[in-house]
Amino acid sequence: MYLDLSHLFWLMILAVAVIYWWSAYGIKQLALVETKAYCVTMEVQLLDESLALKRIKIRRENSGKLLLLRHFNFEFASTGDDRYQGEIIMHGKTCIGIHLDAHRI
Repeated sequence: MYLDLSHLFWLMILAVAVIYWWSAYGIKQLALVETKAYCVTMEVQLLDESLALKRIKIRRENSGKLLLLRHFNFEFASTGDDRYQGEIIMHGKTCIGIHLDAHRI
């Protein structure tokens, strides 16, 4: 089989996309674990057991390395009646913050 440079280029693009998707999936799973633990600590119920990506920014670490800052939204309930919004922020593989909207206790 003969590969010219255009085939090689598209193959590399596909490989980079797959690697990015795999990495993003792993970070989303880490964020879900952190969110579940936080919800248990705060005595609220994580609804739907899912996160939705809200936005991505590029941020530089103290060491100078560039990492993506990902904001995920999730829904939770405190009494079981109402749905509230929450947000978790991941810097690379590190959780740097979880915020819950004001809710009934």
